[in-house]
Amino acid sequence: KTGGFEQTIEASQDAFGRGSLVDDLYARLTDLDASWSVRVALHGDWGSGKTSIAEMVVERARTAGHAVGWMHPWRVRSVTGLGLALTLTVLQAVEAAGFQLPPKRVAQKALARSLEFLSRFKGLDRRADTALDMLEDTNSFDAEFAAPIAALLRERGKRVVVIVDDLDRCEPAFLAPLMLFMRTALDVPGFSFLAPFDTDV
Repeated sequence: KTGGFEQTIEASQDAFGRGSLVDDLYARLTDLDASWSVRVALHGDWGSGKTSIAEMVVERARTAGHAVGWMHPWRVRSVTGLGLALTLTVLQAVEAAGFQLPPKRVAQKALARSLEFLSRFKGLDRRADTALDMLEDTNSFDAEFAAPIAALLRERGKRVVVIVDDLDRCEPAFLAPLMLFMRTALDVPGFSFLAPFDTDV
């Protein structure tokens, strides 16, 4: 890396020859049958370039027209919040890739964005928390939400690619439910997930 551990590098600056790894990851995330779900873990020590590799994969996937999103699970406090964050990440990625979202999904994106903001105030009032939980549940990522989006992209031979970054920054108590969520919710045909992580942090 150039400029220290806090900066990522672009493919044109890759002095470490990570190109073949990026090629392999990109192929695994995008070249499989659209009826398959893909989940890839990218393990490495802190500062070893995991984020730079993920960004090179993202750059390639976006250039090829795939819908690409970036999610940071450590920013949420609950599994319900994870589902909501993933919903918003996917909808923004699909729209950014130039796909026309159906009106229902446009409304869902607006609601998800509002709920993400309101979730910061959880704990102030029990009744408000209950209402927020119910709204989050109805807007959470699941197969019913994902299937029509995957079908929309499949028509053009594209996939949804989501980088689930900084897993190692999550609170230890949150890791078990997070892993369970990833095992079940991320098993979605037409979707690919790349999760860079460091077990020692």
